[in-house]
Amino acid sequence: MNAGLRSYGTRYGEFINLQKSSGNTINRKVLAGLAEWEPFSFKAVVDVVKIKGGENKGLQEGENKGL
Repeated sequence: MNAGLRSYGTRYGEFINLQKSSGNTINRKVLAGLAEWEPFSFKAVVDVVKIKGGENKGLQEGENKGL
């Protein structure tokens, strides 16, 4: 999983923290399988986690997203 994340420019620790804050409930074993056998699906999960995790992080820090 680490190699797959690095190929998309994300560190493992950063991804896990974003995953927790994004509400993604896919466990690490499944993510590792996706990284190995379904790289395009894994990339989609990484993108969603980055977007959702970043949104939640920004809202927790008090950023105003125009709401």
